[in-house]
Amino acid sequence: IVAAAGTKTNTLDLSQFSRLAHRFSKGEFGDPSGQANDTVLEDGFYEHEFKKPSVGFRVKNVLETGSIVVSKVNDPDLEGLVEVGDTVIAVNGAPLGWVKRPEVLGEKVKELPRPVRISFTHGIDFTDDKISKVFARFDADQSGDLDTFE
Repeated sequence: IVAAAGTKTNTLDLSQFSRLAHRFSKGEFGDPSGQANDTVLEDGFYEHEFKKPSVGFRVKNVLETGSIVVSKVNDPDLEGLVEVGDTVIAVNGAPLGWVKRPEVLGEKVKELPRPVRISFTHGIDFTDDKISKVFARFDADQSGDLDTFE
């Protein structure tokens, strides 16, 4: 991540997170299932805990936005939970930022111990209030920045 002053950092402040989140807006909210290993974080934001060695879905890159979206759901257990078109925004609470190569994400997630928690958006209306609430949810140490150690 390149900060406003042009220095590289591994953190996002609220304004950077807000700009990133606005890029992922896709329209109407679709309610995830709410099963025990799913959490609705805020309207349109949700996360799922993956316990199997494979997360059970494939992704593709949206070059214009640098985002990663679900392109195919392979695991029937995910039916109605993770949907084609959902945008991956974080893995274990670490925001993805701008992604150039989705295969790198797959390689990194494959190496992580299970369960792995992946956060998504599914058709969301990005208001400042909603973004602030989601940001606060991920800012575990209440530092005002999101980083890979939260």
